[in-house]
Amino acid sequence: LKKGAIYSEEKRLSAEQVLKNYYIENGYATATVNSKITEGKDGSVIVEFEINEGRQTIVAAVAFQGNTLVGEKKLKRVLVTKPKHTLTMQKGVFQEKSLEEDKAAIQQYYGERGYIDAHVENIIREVDTTTDPQRNQIKLTYVIMEGEQYTYGGTVFEGNRIFSTEVLAPKIKLETGSVLNMTKFKRGLEAVADTYYSNGYNSTYIGNAVTRDEATRKASFVITIVEGNRSHIENIIIRGNKRTKDYVIRRELLLEPGDVFSRSKFLDSQRNLFNLRYFSAVVPDMQQGSEKDLVDIILNVEEQSTANVQFGLSFSGASDADTFPISLFVQWQERNLAGRGNELSAGGTASTDTQTVQLGYTENWLFGYPVTVGFDFSISHKLLYDFENVIFPYGPFGSPEALERDPAIARLYRMRYNRLETSFGIHTGYRWFPRYCSITLRGGVNFSLGKNFYDSSIHRPLDAKVLNQQMRPGLSNSLWSRVSFDGRDLAYDPSKGWFISEQVSFFGIIPKVEDEYFFRAETKTEAYVTLLNYPVSDIWNLKFVLAFYTNFTFQV
Repeated sequence: LKKGAIYSEEKRLSAEQVLKNYYIENGYATATVNSKITEGKDGSVIVEFEINEGRQTIVAAVAFQGNTLVGEKKLKRVLVTKPKHTLTMQKGVFQEKSLEEDKAAIQQYYGERGYIDAHVENIIREVDTTTDPQRNQIKLTYVIMEGEQYTYGGTVFEGNRIFSTEVLAPKIKLETGSVLNMTKFKRGLEAVADTYYSNGYNSTYIGNAVTRDEATRKASFVITIVEGNRSHIENIIIRGNKRTKDYVIRRELLLEPGDVFSRSKFLDSQRNLFNLRYFSAVVPDMQQGSEKDLVDIILNVEEQSTANVQFGLSFSGASDADTFPISLFVQWQERNLAGRGNELSAGGTASTDTQTVQLGYTENWLFGYPVTVGFDFSISHKLLYDFENVIFPYGPFGSPEALERDPAIARLYRMRYNRLETSFGIHTGYRWFPRYCSITLRGGVNFSLGKNFYDSSIHRPLDAKVLNQQMRPGLSNSLWSRVSFDGRDLAYDPSKGWFISEQVSFFGIIPKVEDEYFFRAETKTEAYVTLLNYPVSDIWNLKFVLAFYTNFTFQV
């Protein structure tokens, strides 16, 4: 509800629930929220909320009963509910919904260690309403039934004809005779299901049953599979895109109407849409098509700003007295030009010794294929310095390095010259989307032309390159190619996955015309692992990601 907006009864009732949920999340389990409306003289509506907060409930202590095999400290670590603690800044807010999560966490902990019957039988609550006049203090005691430890006795598959047992059995990452880990078994069961779903068998039923040998304490499993027909995609419906054209979204999808539905391709398609950075949310949905084995895919997207503008000042702390240490910069980039998925950027920098203007454009899909074509253009002016040739061979100094050690003398033999450079580059690339990563092959050529300006009747530079490019413009060209393998979940903000790229560049591609000739190779690898992903609220998580990065470059 917003002041000045059109009144809605549905929004008023929703606001009641939102406020009540807010109190519950902060430990006010008995809080009540009611609302009423009164009509104003001008036809407006006044909404009044009446709140009875009650007393906040704080978890004062957590205890366990029946845990003879696992220590209290280990069990406390897996709980969502934490008691109030000043040193760890733990608030200890009591939430009813967290108790069910605690039960599941304790059962999973025991299940990973072979105690498949372990569960929380009861949670005893002892409420203290007198110690703290402002808050209720509650002590929670988890009553646990541990049961016996079991080892893994193997898995039998029944009803599987499309995929053989030899294909499905390795999905269960457990060794016969080892302590049974129910979490690993469930992951294996999901991998078995994914084998069917990734190949379009979405109506396949997969169930499992456990058989126990009480004498040997072995637990074996029977996975029953009722195979269905392949599901085909009837329609792909896109909603929520007001600016981005439909074809820009559809071309990133690895599925189209008529294809066999593949869960892995469906998830990779979502990843491609997020990597565009056009949308703040992509919410998929699937509905039954016009017939039994037909499905409709519905993509609900929420667009976000695709323009990026940066400007400001940069302080360099220059040691040269003739150089002002502050430079200005501005950069503008549009990633989704006119909603057609193309990129356009422009920018510039300005300081006392350097001024640069840049322009770039990229067509990300050419003629409906994942082929990128683009160009980059820049022009710059630089104010540079060199030693005069009159000091050759540096007199008593012996070398330019030794001369530079005495700044006062070095300034006497320095000459200043202006340099104007312009460069133009074109690039192209192609993308493939195999199952485990995306592969990109790119290449391009860059042309650069530079000219030095100074009074040749007064100055004669020591550097032969500076002298040559005053008499004629200097040409510097390069040819480069790069291949990359991307297994990250998101290219721009990865939480897990890996990335490998190799780039080779040849500088000086026109013999006897250019001033420099060399070869450069650059290898880059990255890896990402999520250490923590904790839901702080309904809209964002606290996440810690560990990143590994290495780069190796050599030049000949």
